[in-house]
Amino acid sequence: TLMDHQPKKARRNDQWCNRACIRLPPHGVLKCNYGAAYNLNNQQIQCGWIGQDSSVLEAEAMSLLFTMQSTWSTSIPNVIFEGDSNVLISNIHHNRKDIALHNLLCDIWLWTTRYTSSFHRFTLRNGNLAVHLIISKTKST
Repeated sequence: TLMDHQPKKARRNDQWCNRACIRLPPHGVLKCNYGAAYNLNNQQIQCGWIGQDSSVLEAEAMSLLFTMQSTWSTSIPNVIFEGDSNVLISNIHHNRKDIALHNLLCDIWLWTTRYTSSFHRFTLRNGNLAVHLIISKTKST
């Protein structure tokens, strides 16, 4: 089991390690680290994840899926989703069966049906600048 790969000391203390450390997953296992931060001053939530063996395209798809799930919870039924991954947008619109993205695309298509009206469109990177500024600010802090 995956618990067998956890150090004995960590199993006793129910934590991986006492200080910052990186643990590689066992062969054939995808390890995803995730976290979130809440800024009391501006009441913004920032979250992030790192998935070893993930491609940039998979990361874009996961980001879109998370965005769709988050905005759906606001009960706003009409949403335009803009992203700067033309390959991802093309896969969404043309129902492409990219094997690496298949499960993510199925989830994106499912979440799309939950909105009264939603559209996925491509924008140049400078059209998505606000998002990239937030991401780069988060990376540098």
